[in-house]
Amino acid sequence: AGDVARAILLLKSHNIKTSIHLMVGLPLDTEESFMDTVQQTIKIGPTMVRIHPTLVFSGTPLAELWEQGRYSPLSLEEAVTLCAKATAMFLAKDIAVIRLGLQLSEDCINPPIAGPYHPSLGSLVYKKMLSENAHQHFSQCSYQGKDIVVTVSLKDRGIVGSLQKEWKQHFGIDNVVLHTSKEQKRGSLEVSWT
Repeated sequence: AGDVARAILLLKSHNIKTSIHLMVGLPLDTEESFMDTVQQTIKIGPTMVRIHPTLVFSGTPLAELWEQGRYSPLSLEEAVTLCAKATAMFLAKDIAVIRLGLQLSEDCINPPIAGPYHPSLGSLVYKKMLSENAHQHFSQCSYQGKDIVVTVSLKDRGIVGSLQKEWKQHFGIDNVVLHTSKEQKRGSLEVSWT
């Protein structure tokens, strides 16, 4: 870890963009140890990060541990929750999160045999972040009968559509006017009403 920190700091001193790949759910990893890794990564201050939940592939030592019952991968829900926490922390410090999860390619012929694989993990993570932010806003005030204006990142526009039904059920919000902004951070939203 010390070598990584020194390398990142040296590269940054020469104005070279840096990226750190993090894996969540490794053997012996806990939520606390992963969040400590996130904090340490923030202290180093890379330009960007990638976050990959640990997956089990056949023919690997990890597959042997899993088959012997000595390793339990995260559930998809656990992985989404931890990735959402980490992503929010990185974005708050202006560290870009450029990849969430594994994108299977032609090079990866066999899919994982266990673990929290999802082809759109990033969408699930940002949906969770938006949902939690919306719950914070909507639980503080009564928005029933009002036209709600929700501003989100342009990249989150498609995700919000799937949340509107949830908002109607939980908070009685019927009319949402959606605005997008390039300045709005992913996974966050601003709420106003008319």
